[in-house]
Amino acid sequence: MRKIALTFISVLLSATLFAQSWTIMADMPIGKHMPAAVVIDTVIYVVGGYDAVGNATNTMHAYYPNSNTWATKPSMSVARGELAAAASGGKLYVIGGYVGSAGVVNTVEEYDPVTNMWTTKASMPTARSQFSVGVSSSGLIYCNGGYPGSYTANEVYNPATNTWATRARMPVARLQNNGAVYYNGKVYFIGGKDIGSSTYYDDVNVYTPSTDSWSTLPSMPATRFSGAIAPYGRRIFYMGGAQGVVMPNFTTNYSYDTLTRRWTSVDPLLRKRSGMVAVAYGNQLTPSETLKCIFLIGGRDSVNGLVAWNHKYVPSLDTAIIAASNQVELPQASLSVYPNPAYNGYFNIKANTISHEMVKVSIYDLKGIKIDNFTIETNSTTSYYLATPGIYSIIAEDGTAKLKQTIIVQ
Repeated sequence: MRKIALTFISVLLSATLFAQSWTIMADMPIGKHMPAAVVIDTVIYVVGGYDAVGNATNTMHAYYPNSNTWATKPSMSVARGELAAAASGGKLYVIGGYVGSAGVVNTVEEYDPVTNMWTTKASMPTARSQFSVGVSSSGLIYCNGGYPGSYTANEVYNPATNTWATRARMPVARLQNNGAVYYNGKVYFIGGKDIGSSTYYDDVNVYTPSTDSWSTLPSMPATRFSGAIAPYGRRIFYMGGAQGVVMPNFTTNYSYDTLTRRWTSVDPLLRKRSGMVAVAYGNQLTPSETLKCIFLIGGRDSVNGLVAWNHKYVPSLDTAIIAASNQVELPQASLSVYPNPAYNGYFNIKANTISHEMVKVSIYDLKGIKIDNFTIETNSTTSYYLATPGIYSIIAEDGTAKLKQTIIVQ
């Protein structure tokens, strides 16, 4: 009876966490499609983008998460949409974009929150829009892909010297992949589309600045473009986006674990949308903050058109779930699988060991057929999804201990 009660409590708690993953916050003062955004200290800046009639804008709004309020900031000099923005050295850099009949631009502007002023900087070598930027730990800004015909260009800007340099080109030409993530010495570029064709991407291209080289990682579960990308710890989220010529919008939310190199479908968006921005707040970008979440702002959907929505996301599968069921502890190792039964096919795996850094995990169905195997870091939690109902065995091995748990998928 005690075990049943604990399992029931575990499911209720995890269901509550899933329901509370998304929170509706104060809308942006105006709706924007394809703006750019960054976080500096405790403030999120949303700049540029298109208005309700498709005109490029030069306006900038600042969002203060601690008070859930917005303020209008000085406008940049060049109105543009499909631009890119990056934060480096406590300043905001706005790069490139599309200005309307004049086409794409290579203009770079710097905003200093201390002086509340804009300054024009050295132009990007390649004029383009719909490209992505990633900022290294040293503050260098890597610009890749984009529109029109130069969308494999990889150019790096050094704010300290106000200079540009060219690096190894991106292996796959793409645009509208809407952002990049720098993590652990690498820049991740995900999804996007080709120009003038029906080619849509689900692949992941990774650039390593130290070797000026590219590599390819496991693809997303589906092709997407014009979604939003943001980091959360060691995970990278690709949210919403569009697919196909008719451009339907999605609520899908895919999580990529950079350690296990696995994709997982997680907490869906509250509304379908594309062309929005995602900003990691209180994460590695602002380590002094205790709040850890992602803000998803602006964009458009096929029903409401341009939107000013601002939704806060706290990934539920990264949140500790209070659960006492289905846990076995040994003197030197332990394996936890929770919640159990799994919540809509989702559950967490945590393996601890004192003799190894990595743990091999294998999953078997009731017939003993291996479904999957992979490695995870010891004393870390990895999310997993099983679509088919049944009873599965989870086996973890570290060379000195072999642990087994079962998980029920309803």
